[in-house]
Amino acid sequence: MGPERPRPLTLGVVEEELLGRGWRGAFFGNLLVVLTEVAYAVIDYQVFHRPLLPALRVLHVLWVLGGLGVLLARRRGLTSKMINACFAGGVLPFLPIFAVAEYAMTGAGLIWVPMTGHRLVMLSIGVLAPTGLWLGGGLIAAFALEAVVLWFTLGLGAHPGVRSPWEPWVTLIYGGVALAMLAYRVRSHAIEVKLREARAEAEALERLARLFIAVRDATNTPLQTLELCIAVLRQRSPENEPTVATMERALARLRALAHRLGSVDPLLVWREGDESFDAEAMLRHLEEDLAREARAAAPMSLLSTPRPIPTLQLATSTKGHGMPEKQTLQRARQAKRTGKKPTTQASEFVREEMHHMKEGKHGTESRQQAIAIGLSKARRAGVDLKPPAPGQARRKTRQSARSAYRLGQEEGELSGNKTASKRTTARKSTTARKSTATRKRTTARGAKTGGRTAAAGRTGRAKTAAKKTASKTASRKGRSSSRTKK
Repeated sequence: MGPERPRPLTLGVVEEELLGRGWRGAFFGNLLVVLTEVAYAVIDYQVFHRPLLPALRVLHVLWVLGGLGVLLARRRGLTSKMINACFAGGVLPFLPIFAVAEYAMTGAGLIWVPMTGHRLVMLSIGVLAPTGLWLGGGLIAAFALEAVVLWFTLGLGAHPGVRSPWEPWVTLIYGGVALAMLAYRVRSHAIEVKLREARAEAEALERLARLFIAVRDATNTPLQTLELCIAVLRQRSPENEPTVATMERALARLRALAHRLGSVDPLLVWREGDESFDAEAMLRHLEEDLAREARAAAPMSLLSTPRPIPTLQLATSTKGHGMPEKQTLQRARQAKRTGKKPTTQASEFVREEMHHMKEGKHGTESRQQAIAIGLSKARRAGVDLKPPAPGQARRKTRQSARSAYRLGQEEGELSGNKTASKRTTARKSTTARKSTATRKRTTARGAKTGGRTAAAGRTGRAKTAAKKTASKTASRKGRSSSRTKK
């Protein structure tokens, strides 16, 4: 079977809402009882001119006021049992009061409709009772049963003052309606809890997927560095081939693990502007969220679950995706020259990223991410593509788009800014000069290294022959010089 799977953290909000609804139902139910009993105490005193029934109603009011005080004083520390007890404590005293009231009406010689209080209380229970079928259903059944007992015990069917020939069946119908209302509320709450559970599980999976993507993106550069180092080691130290092969196998396993981490990409929802992603910052934010949730879960340990997890939208950074290709810039420039819209100009950059995604470049695996990167490249290149307005994207997305747009308008090749174009041209020429100088130094260094390698690769016999030839040449020069002196 294994250990029990931990419940999602979002369900703590469901528990809080359940207690909040129960508290509100108990509070407003008891408040309604107070107002109703005060009004009926005055009516009963004027009708019967006897203090018994009004006194019972006043005692009921005082009892309910005590329950209200408990609800207000211990609002933060109440449990579901205490809330149910306060609600039932405010409703149950109606049973003896209604019995006394119906008995008093039989001897008053007045015309009345019996069981009116029972019907009203049952409907109130169906609307305000805490979301538990047993408590509300038991109270409704108690009032319906009392109505039937009073009808037949007091002989209300033959009483001349009773003007309700369909009793007690009408009261039972009211009880059925109240019970149906309560069952509907309980069922709705159960569906809501299930939806919250599904949403919490989806949020947990999405956060785990973000964590995997962040780890994958954070390991891309170290893996590339290791690949380069292994290639250099194989070229310069062929004698270490067994060690290099072992390192390559380990690196292949790391690459496979990174590819598996990227398989969770379909669980994420990519949006425009999510290309501004920093793996290290995302990992730091996730750690802070976990610490914050751990602190929030401590005071709620008595409940079944704590509070929800904030969502984060990830995307891979455009850093490392390179500059747009020359053909892309030419097509975008041609579209701008012919008067096409900025969205048409930006589509060239999006098309480039789509091709890169199909070719497997940069590790981009989703269309949404490729679109976001293409739009960011378009803005940085100088396309007049306005950033999204407030309400259309998240704040970080808008900030990233504004930053790319501002940079593109200042230094982009398509911005139409002459200063920016001159600055870009100067930067390109400087980069070209630096690359040319670097190639020359590399060529010269390679030539020296090649010469030393060739000299070191000579055999001992070749070196001896060279020494002999040099010694013969020296001896000939010495003889010729001596003859000249003579």
